Amino acid sequence: QTCIKTLNNEKREITMKYKEQFKYLKTKHSWHLVDPSPWPLVASLGAFMMTSGGVLYMHNFYGGGNLCFTGFIIILYVMFTWWRDIVREATFEEQHTFSVQRGLRLG
Repeated sequence: QTCIKTLNNEKREITMKYKEQFKYLKTKHSWHLVDPSPWPLVASLGAFMMTSGGVLYMHNFYGGGNLCFTGFIIILYVMFTWWRDIVREATFEEQHTFSVQRGLRLG
């Protein structure tokens, strides 16, 4: 009996230390700070490919049209996946407060 109480007390102490250690992660504001995302980098690479491919295509270089099309597909893919992540944050993870929702609606 006393052994179980001792273990429970130790477990509570560890839990409290754990909570104190990560106390700084609690948000004290109503804005959503986004997690690091690969989509801006991928979108910029897609835009660069599309622009370069367009220029090469207009100067009749071989493969310019394919490069432009590949860049366009990458941009479409990024648009879909980035918005998928935003919707996932809002619905499943519930990271968007009322202020953030209003800001997203207003643009």
